[in-house]
Amino acid sequence: MYTIHLHRLEFFAHHGLHDEEKILGNYFEVSLHVNYPQPEHFHSIDDALDYERLFKIVEQHMLQPTALLETIADNIIITIKQQFPSVLSVSINIIKKNPPIPGCRGAVGVTLEKSF
Repeated sequence: MYTIHLHRLEFFAHHGLHDEEKILGNYFEVSLHVNYPQPEHFHSIDDALDYERLFKIVEQHMLQPTALLETIADNIIITIKQQFPSVLSVSINIIKKNPPIPGCRGAVGVTLEKSF
């Protein structure tokens, strides 16, 4: 089994439940791990998962304003499985860097893992 890693992808987006989040936006960080079966050989990108296509899936969902990080994570995994049926499992971590929580000087986030 191979695992493709996309680490600490950065996005500016307008996700959140609060009106100010939808207006002002925030910085987010996404890490993705996608497991797939080992092919017999690697001669071209067709023998592996394409990092660029995976990035585009993440980017597409991160740029669509959504209330919950959980929804974004689930939708990204669903899209990956639809576009790459051979995928065995996916783990995604989405971090909101400056949450609108009084006194919070850190980040919050969600991790979702699915096996197929």
